[in-house]
Amino acid sequence: MRGSVNFAKIGSVPNRGDRWNVWQDPMMHDPLIKVRKVEPLGGFRLRFIFSDGAVGECDFAQLIARSDPMLEPLKDPAYFARVFLEFGAPTWPNGYDMAPHALYEELAQNNALRQPVAQR
Repeated sequence: MRGSVNFAKIGSVPNRGDRWNVWQDPMMHDPLIKVRKVEPLGGFRLRFIFSDGAVGECDFAQLIARSDPMLEPLKDPAYFARVFLEFGAPTWPNGYDMAPHALYEELAQNNALRQPVAQR
């Protein structure tokens, strides 16, 4: 029997016109997004420039307030300011890092992400 396989439909169906098309949730941005530049702004605030040119700022005071051994060193603003990029992810000397695509999503959902202005 040709075409007898019955797959249950779960969620949206990918574009059938292109079988090589990798389907992504339309709310999900590119999972390959990286942070191109990170700047400490004082306290627990950071500014990010992403690989697509978008810019966002975030205050991590609530994250730092959590009780977690990996976050303890970051509670010192001077240590927090030692953030650097490793493979496009904001990282601290103790090994704590953030997933760039999750950070991008969070900023986008909170309307804290500015898209680059198109060049003419």
